[in-house]
Amino acid sequence: MDLLSRLEQDHPGLEAFVRVISVYFAIPEPIMRQAYLDYLQGFPEAELRQAAGLWESQGILPGLTPDRDEQTAAIWASPLFPIYALGFSPPENTDLRSFLLPPVRKPADLAARMELPLPGVRPYWQVSLRRTFPELYLMPELTLPARGCDLACGWGRATLSLRQDLEVHGCDLTEGGLARLANLARASGREKVHTTRADVTALPYAENFFDFLLAFDIFEHLTDPTLDRALAEVLRVGRAGALLYTEVPPDSYCPPVTHLQKFSLWEIFERFRGFQAHGKTFVLARYAEEVSDQFTFRIQAL
Repeated sequence: MDLLSRLEQDHPGLEAFVRVISVYFAIPEPIMRQAYLDYLQGFPEAELRQAAGLWESQGILPGLTPDRDEQTAAIWASPLFPIYALGFSPPENTDLRSFLLPPVRKPADLAARMELPLPGVRPYWQVSLRRTFPELYLMPELTLPARGCDLACGWGRATLSLRQDLEVHGCDLTEGGLARLANLARASGREKVHTTRADVTALPYAENFFDFLLAFDIFEHLTDPTLDRALAEVLRVGRAGALLYTEVPPDSYCPPVTHLQKFSLWEIFERFRGFQAHGKTFVLARYAEEVSDQFTFRIQAL
């Protein structure tokens, strides 16, 4: 009996997690299971059992139906999350410059980039990095010099895809993610990247502080009240005219991967365009149907 089978015997639900991740990322289940098993071998079994017990106490296992922000945080903070077996973040001190493809200048060129291999062929961090297009969604609308904020930045996929002369403040709740971003920025020759431990609903910045904001793979993970608070913070710290470049996948409701929002494409447009706070709102600035999950909104004074 392998390690995953032993864990599943005492903590039902982990095998179901693997099946969901396999379907979501279109990876054959045997390949996904083996990748997860290989990943788990890097941790003491006692640590994994403790993590499984924590998930059970928080109602994550066995049903895989998280519906609260604290459950989402617990999933992402755990070594048991199967998504990490896909190579979710780059190794420490990787110089990412060699992994950045030439800029995409027009929507017609997006199709080739979007057809790059999915996880199972290359690490997920490489796939996600190559599916980030600031040169198309952000730079044409941005006035330089500019100061930005990367919300829930993680290892810094969005930040590290930008040109080097932009000042960016990466904000996240996890010290590990911030440390990795700082190391990756240093290895990649990025001198204007700052890291701050912060909640996206309570950013430690003054009003109208930023010229642009990045929000990748975050809004779909938030419950409705938390999403409203996060959007209000974006409007508070972004000046009138500032840009929000965001990735929000439509039709991707899937609680086991902590996608808690049931957005259709139309609902994404309407959620932003109908939101008001601090005397500001959002207007759509850029969208290309070739990439259905990325948008640029401009912050506009009411």
